[in-house]
Amino acid sequence: MGKRAFRWALVVVVATFLLAAAIGVWAAREVLRYMSARCHVEKGRGDLAIRELLAIVEAPMLNADAAPCYPAAYYELGRAYEATGDVRRAIDAYETLLGMWKHADADLPLRVQAEERLRAMKRSM
Repeated sequence: MGKRAFRWALVVVVATFLLAAAIGVWAAREVLRYMSARCHVEKGRGDLAIRELLAIVEAPMLNADAAPCYPAAYYELGRAYEATGDVRRAIDAYETLLGMWKHADADLPLRVQAEERLRAMKRSM
């Protein structure tokens, strides 16, 4: 592991502990799952990412706003399904995210990226 990767890992660990103190252990666990899933997607292991992301989006919770990575997990889930070639589920994930964020700022980077990916997925069908 290079110095840059080690520093990034250290930042994630420290941020996770701070998050655990601020909003509780449950949310911190979900952030770790989310970060792990992002790494799996980047490495082309969508199958492993899907398992982590489904654990986030299917977790019973009283308030989705309590989970800071809940909406973004749908974006990564779309990417993970893309990586496995499951276009229909990728589209569903992006549409779910965009449905949650239909009143969000139009230039929100994750929203813009999800819209672009969704258009590309629909064209590929």
